[in-house]
Amino acid sequence: MGVWRGFLLGEQSHPGQFEQHLLPVDVIERYSGPAISPFMNRYLLRSVQMDVLCSKTSAIVYTKMCRLILFGFIKENPRHWKGTKLHVNAGLIVPRDYVVPAKIADYMNEEANQSGDVLASLSPRQKRMINEMIIENADEVANSEVFRAMYYDVAHSGRNAFGVTESDEANGQDV
Repeated sequence: MGVWRGFLLGEQSHPGQFEQHLLPVDVIERYSGPAISPFMNRYLLRSVQMDVLCSKTSAIVYTKMCRLILFGFIKENPRHWKGTKLHVNAGLIVPRDYVVPAKIADYMNEEANQSGDVLASLSPRQKRMINEMIIENADEVANSEVFRAMYYDVAHSGRNAFGVTESDEANGQDV
């Protein structure tokens, strides 16, 4: 980590083998393949998170800043990544094809599911307060990024995007 520190402080001109990769994200408008989390679009647009992802063959610092995900390679094979590498002296962030390892997509799906677990853990009072706020601010909510993300989560997952559990439905609870 001393290399990154020196680079960020201007003491080194390049991070060396410790590449930085950037993945801009937006909603998933169309999707086919294995099921994705019913909370994926809200996770992609709204979440902030830091983690260190490790396996026997790799170690990556994962920094999610809403629509941008920064990957700092500690130990990783860059050939599995396309279009994401940040260059020290030049470059633009533009729409292009990005490729990241499947293990990263799996991790993001798990994290999106965890955000759904948090939603499910809200008390009935908290859920009621959120519903009231949405109704009181309907115009603003309808034009918000969270509504856009929710729209696509519902398109992909139906009622599951609301965190509705069987016990909620059995108890007649609104979500």
